[in-house]
Amino acid sequence: MRWTALFLCFCATLAGAQFTPPAQQVYIMAPQLRAFAGSDPNFESLAAGLALGQTITLTSAAENGRLEIATFTAAQGTAPGDTARLLEAARQRLIAQGVGQPRAAQIAVALMGGTLVTPSGMVTLAPMIAAADPKHPLQVGLTFFSGSRDNFARLNTGLSQGSTITLTPGASGGTPVTFTPPGGPMSDAEVSQTLNLAAALLAGQGIHDPTPEQVRSAVVGGTVTTSDGRTVLLRGVMEGRVQSTAASPQTQTSATTREGHVSDSAGSGHTSDTSKSSPTSASPSGHTSDRSSTGFTSDRPAKK
Repeated sequence: MRWTALFLCFCATLAGAQFTPPAQQVYIMAPQLRAFAGSDPNFESLAAGLALGQTITLTSAAENGRLEIATFTAAQGTAPGDTARLLEAARQRLIAQGVGQPRAAQIAVALMGGTLVTPSGMVTLAPMIAAADPKHPLQVGLTFFSGSRDNFARLNTGLSQGSTITLTPGASGGTPVTFTPPGGPMSDAEVSQTLNLAAALLAGQGIHDPTPEQVRSAVVGGTVTTSDGRTVLLRGVMEGRVQSTAASPQTQTSATTREGHVSDSAGSGHTSDTSKSSPTSASPSGHTSDRSSTGFTSDRPAKK
């Protein structure tokens, strides 16, 4: 019974990934390669591309909200078992160089050979794919995931100032998209992190050249249509971010003259620092101490 439950859970996970048959076979033999690829679209492209001898396109988030895109093609396909062994060897090769979470270009170089950037410097690697297609050499490039340099500048300005952002479509046409990021202004580090996460979110769906609407969905949430026609609801990287209530004139809990607060106010209903009557100390009547009368144990007149 236990093994049946585990098998059904495994099948459900596999079905949720929506891999093609060659990629499914590779995943069954080496499930760790899914994380190694960085995203499901990357894993699908690697596994199916190597098995079928098709062009492989890998993407990963780069600095400043850009996408790193690596494209290469093997001259001939390999059996799923050989594909799994090849990718696992590439994974171990990168780990040995101190690269545990490789970017798109690093995976491509591990397979195709070339200069690898590692934490300790540059390393030249020999090809692992003996029959690389000379007509389709490894190509690596960077692109602004927002569609253009102007859109990228508008995103930076809008996020840093907490102001409205308008993204314009590219040459393919479309309509401009306008939205306001929640939560007010952001620091430079927060802006960079937001853009990197949004780029990775789109790359994870196989979206390499997003429309303004897809960029908006990645930032604040919404639906996107993937390259294979699926409609996916994205939780934007800024969902849940709200305006801080500190230093607000309407909702402060201290140093205010509005009613209903608990300190430092001249208004009614407070528990301290108020000029209202009925205090428990420093009052001319009804006290048990701090009175100038003599001969008594409390601040009441003696009985006659």
